[in-house]
Amino acid sequence: MPAGGHPDPTAYRAVEGRLRAATDRGAVLDDPSDTELLGLLEDIDAGEGSCLIVERLDDRSGQTYVQVLRTEADPGWEVEHRAGSPERHFHTVVGDIESAHHLVAGWALDRPDWLGSVPWTRVEFNP
Repeated sequence: MPAGGHPDPTAYRAVEGRLRAATDRGAVLDDPSDTELLGLLEDIDAGEGSCLIVERLDDRSGQTYVQVLRTEADPGWEVEHRAGSPERHFHTVVGDIESAHHLVAGWALDRPDWLGSVPWTRVEFNP
Protein backbone atom coordinates (compact mmCIF):
# COMPACT_ATOMS: atom_id res chain seq x y z
CA MET A 1 0.00 0.00 0.00
CA PRO A 2 1.41 3.45 -0.86
CA ALA A 3 2.49 6.00 1.73
CA GLY A 4 -0.42 7.44 3.65
CA GLY A 5 -2.16 4.05 3.80
CA HIS A 6 -4.43 4.67 0.82
CA PRO A 7 -4.75 1.99 -1.84
CA ASP A 8 -3.48 2.73 -5.32
CA PRO A 9 -6.59 3.40 -7.44
CA THR A 10 -4.78 2.11 -10.54
CA ALA A 11 -4.22 -1.28 -8.91
CA TYR A 12 -7.66 -2.52 -9.94
CA ARG A 13 -7.93 -6.25 -9.36
CA ALA A 14 -9.80 -8.94 -11.17
CA VAL A 15 -12.51 -10.86 -9.34
CA GLU A 16 -10.71 -13.11 -6.86
CA GLY A 17 -10.04 -16.64 -8.05
CA ARG A 18 -10.79 -15.84 -11.64
CA LEU A 19 -7.49 -15.22 -13.42
CA ARG A 20 -3.99 -16.62 -13.60
CA ALA A 21 -1.12 -14.84 -15.34
CA ALA A 22 2.04 -16.76 -16.21
CA THR A 23 5.22 -15.99 -18.11
CA ASP A 24 7.47 -18.38 -19.97
CA ARG A 25 10.10 -17.74 -17.27
CA GLY A 26 7.86 -19.20 -14.55
CA ALA A 27 6.40 -16.09 -12.94
CA VAL A 28 2.79 -16.83 -11.89
CA LEU A 29 0.24 -14.43 -10.40
CA ASP A 30 -3.31 -15.26 -9.44
CA ASP A 31 -5.84 -12.45 -9.87
CA PRO A 32 -3.26 -9.92 -11.07
CA SER A 33 -3.95 -6.20 -10.82
CA ASP A 34 -3.49 -3.75 -13.68
CA THR A 35 -0.18 -2.73 -12.12
CA GLU A 36 0.99 -6.33 -11.76
CA LEU A 37 0.17 -7.08 -15.40
CA LEU A 38 2.22 -4.07 -16.45
CA GLY A 39 5.07 -5.31 -14.27
CA LEU A 40 5.06 -8.71 -15.99
CA LEU A 41 5.14 -7.01 -19.40
CA GLU A 42 7.97 -4.73 -18.25
CA ASP A 43 9.95 -7.81 -17.18
CA ILE A 44 9.44 -9.28 -20.65
CA ASP A 45 10.43 -5.98 -22.27
CA ALA A 46 13.63 -6.06 -20.19
CA GLY A 47 14.51 -9.49 -21.62
CA GLU A 48 13.12 -11.71 -18.86
CA GLY A 49 11.23 -14.08 -21.11
CA SER A 50 9.14 -13.39 -24.17
CA CYS A 51 5.58 -14.53 -23.43
CA LEU A 52 2.71 -13.79 -21.03
CA ILE A 53 -0.53 -15.76 -20.86
CA VAL A 54 -3.53 -14.68 -18.78
CA GLU A 55 -6.27 -17.29 -18.53
CA ARG A 56 -9.75 -17.32 -17.07
CA LEU A 57 -9.80 -20.10 -14.49
CA ASP A 58 -13.59 -20.22 -14.35
CA ASP A 59 -13.86 -21.20 -18.03
CA ARG A 60 -14.56 -24.93 -18.29
CA SER A 61 -13.27 -25.13 -21.87
CA GLY A 62 -9.78 -24.05 -20.79
CA GLN A 63 -9.65 -22.03 -23.98
CA THR A 64 -10.37 -18.50 -22.79
CA TYR A 65 -7.20 -16.47 -22.52
CA VAL A 66 -5.12 -13.59 -23.80
CA GLN A 67 -1.47 -14.06 -24.66
CA VAL A 68 1.33 -11.68 -25.58
CA LEU A 69 4.59 -12.50 -27.33
CA ARG A 70 7.46 -9.99 -27.41
CA THR A 71 9.24 -10.31 -30.74
CA GLU A 72 12.35 -8.77 -32.25
CA ALA A 73 10.33 -7.59 -35.25
CA ASP A 74 8.97 -4.07 -35.46
CA PRO A 75 6.30 -3.66 -34.16
CA GLY A 76 7.24 -6.06 -31.45
CA TRP A 77 4.17 -7.15 -29.43
CA GLU A 78 1.93 -9.89 -30.81
CA VAL A 79 -1.34 -10.16 -28.88
CA GLU A 80 -3.91 -12.93 -29.25
CA HIS A 81 -7.17 -13.53 -27.45
CA ARG A 82 -9.30 -16.65 -27.52
CA ALA A 83 -12.91 -16.86 -26.40
CA GLY A 84 -13.53 -20.56 -25.83
CA SER A 85 -12.78 -22.15 -29.20
CA PRO A 86 -10.47 -22.02 -32.23
CA GLU A 87 -13.20 -20.25 -34.21
CA ARG A 88 -13.01 -17.39 -31.72
CA HIS A 89 -9.23 -16.88 -31.69
CA PHE A 90 -7.95 -13.46 -32.84
CA HIS A 91 -4.57 -11.79 -33.37
CA THR A 92 -3.13 -8.30 -33.63
CA VAL A 93 0.31 -6.68 -33.49
CA VAL A 94 1.08 -3.49 -31.59
CA GLY A 95 4.25 -1.44 -31.46
CA ASP A 96 4.72 -0.61 -27.81
CA ILE A 97 4.34 -1.93 -24.30
CA GLU A 98 1.62 0.59 -23.45
CA SER A 99 -0.62 -0.75 -26.23
CA ALA A 100 0.09 -4.36 -25.26
CA HIS A 101 -0.74 -3.53 -21.64
CA HIS A 102 -3.97 -1.76 -22.67
CA LEU A 103 -5.13 -4.92 -24.48
CA VAL A 104 -4.06 -7.44 -21.83
CA ALA A 105 -5.38 -5.44 -18.88
CA GLY A 106 -8.55 -4.54 -20.77
CA TRP A 107 -9.27 -8.20 -21.47
CA ALA A 108 -8.32 -9.37 -17.97
CA LEU A 109 -10.22 -6.67 -16.11
CA ASP A 110 -13.27 -6.62 -18.40
CA ARG A 111 -12.81 -3.05 -19.56
CA PRO A 112 -15.21 -2.00 -22.30
CA ASP A 113 -12.72 -0.25 -24.59
CA TRP A 114 -9.99 -2.81 -25.25
CA LEU A 115 -11.53 -4.89 -28.02
CA GLY A 116 -12.36 -2.06 -30.41
CA SER A 117 -9.11 -0.18 -29.87
CA VAL A 118 -7.14 -2.12 -32.53
CA PRO A 119 -7.96 -4.18 -35.63
CA TRP A 120 -8.10 -7.93 -34.98
CA THR A 121 -7.62 -10.77 -37.46
CA ARG A 122 -9.14 -14.19 -36.92
CA VAL A 123 -6.46 -16.88 -36.58
CA GLU A 124 -6.96 -19.72 -39.05
CA PHE A 125 -5.89 -23.16 -37.87
CA ASN A 126 -5.09 -25.97 -40.29
CA PRO A 127 -6.97 -29.23 -39.63
